[in-house]
Amino acid sequence: MIAAQVISQAKWSWFSSTGEGRPLGQLQDFDAASRGAFGAANLIPKVLLRSPVTLIAAVITIVSFATGPFVQQAIKTVSCDEIVPGERASVPIAHYAPGSSSFFTIGPGQTDLTNDIKGALIAGLSNPLTVDTNIVASCGTGNCTFSDYASIGLCSYCQDVTSLVASPPGSNRTGFEYQLPTGASIGFERNRAILSVNATFNMSWVPDFPREYEWAILNFTVLAGKDKPSGGKRCKDFNGLQQQPNCDYTASACALYPCMRIYSANVTSGNFSEVPISSIPVVPDLSFRNGSSGSLSSPVYPPIMPSGRELVAIHSPCHVNATTYTTANMSSAPGAIPLVYYTPSPSPSYTRIETSAPIECTHRMFETYAFAMRSFFFSQLLNGACLYDYGKTAGILLCGQQFWLDAFFHNWTATPDKIAATVETLALAGTNKLRVTGKTASADNDAVAEHGTVGDRAEGEVWTTSACTEVDWRWLLLPAGLVGLTVVVLVMAIVASWRGPVWKASVLPLVLYGGGFVTRNGEAVGRGMGGGVMTVEEMNRLAVVEVRFAVGEGRGRD
Repeated sequence: MIAAQVISQAKWSWFSSTGEGRPLGQLQDFDAASRGAFGAANLIPKVLLRSPVTLIAAVITIVSFATGPFVQQAIKTVSCDEIVPGERASVPIAHYAPGSSSFFTIGPGQTDLTNDIKGALIAGLSNPLTVDTNIVASCGTGNCTFSDYASIGLCSYCQDVTSLVASPPGSNRTGFEYQLPTGASIGFERNRAILSVNATFNMSWVPDFPREYEWAILNFTVLAGKDKPSGGKRCKDFNGLQQQPNCDYTASACALYPCMRIYSANVTSGNFSEVPISSIPVVPDLSFRNGSSGSLSSPVYPPIMPSGRELVAIHSPCHVNATTYTTANMSSAPGAIPLVYYTPSPSPSYTRIETSAPIECTHRMFETYAFAMRSFFFSQLLNGACLYDYGKTAGILLCGQQFWLDAFFHNWTATPDKIAATVETLALAGTNKLRVTGKTASADNDAVAEHGTVGDRAEGEVWTTSACTEVDWRWLLLPAGLVGLTVVVLVMAIVASWRGPVWKASVLPLVLYGGGFVTRNGEAVGRGMGGGVMTVEEMNRLAVVEVRFAVGEGRGRD
């Protein structure tokens, strides 16, 4: 619109700025140029290098027709993710164990686990593929996000001790019999164990075994026969009556210990993904809140015993009532509970920590419950041996009632990495059971923490996909450039018309000032009314006079 008005005004300057005159038909060219892109394109060769204002205005008129498509490209409707207000996602965790899966006393100083937790631990070895399916997130839309969260659970550690395996001292069974310093042994002959899993409390014979695992729920060893990687005839194919040239062995020293596991998770298109980030061992809380003297009887951790204490770890950062707490500000939190513990790792000795934290930032296990787990691991789950029958039942590992121990054998292909993976699967099975049966945190400060409710969960955001408007600013560069250029040409037109008439697109000057157009010979073109130069407003007032077109009455041409 502005460019058209500039072109319309420029025609008056075009005809008044020359002493030699211009073709009268160019008046029509200017009018056509103010009306559309075709006319503007036709005018450009005529004003090129003669009228910059008109040239720029004509170019703007032509290019402006691309403004609509460019703006349409800039503004698009796209799918976008938005948080669903008032709806929360959740995933099972546990601040405290035990919950609904607990333990019971079977005699003085003797405890045992309930059958459901026993079954979950056995399934972790006998049916490991079900372990990851035990945790199910609640997510209404199938797309949810969670902040990092923590849960009480079990963790594992294994170390390769194959180099410590040797034939028994003084034995003449070299090539047939091998044992660990603990006495656990296997033999490549009939009626000898080919897999030995033995619980032990003394790991001092293992070089560089981390001291923080000395007080684990259980330390144990796995010694397994295997095929040599050289190939050829497999170890199981011998008859068990002669030295086995293709038989080999592997051994690991492992620990299962209570810990706090920290996770990162999300739900995408209905698929729940949970990734362990880190873990922290839980350690005895020696605060007076737990009925303790506040000190240890020895500089190292004592074995876990049914002392009535709680084992504790602090999650930092953690979120409580929309407030984020870290180890720097936990002590100032309202209702923070006192904690006294020793660091999990000696460096070089254990460090005593006295602090306080919101109970929602702690993850705890009742020590007697850990002792009940130890009793089950020691007496049933992780203490036994398996035989291999070299003829009658070839391919079958004979473990008696402890059929789950077969998981450590890996069909003659056991390695330290495979054994570690099996132990970790066991730890995950225990962790997942604790998460779905454990309890919430509670402000109750009783020594024996029979508080909280079953069904603890970490909450997250629920996302939904909706339609959103997206602006690609690159497509707006042309329209923005045209606006800027139009402002420039408008200023130039105002300056150029400062002292002349401002008639723009009005046709009245052609009627009222027809005599203002003269040929090169000075002859008037048309019949003007004479008088001074009027403004558009003055001409509009004069235009109220009633007229008719008199062509054909002797007044059209001379």
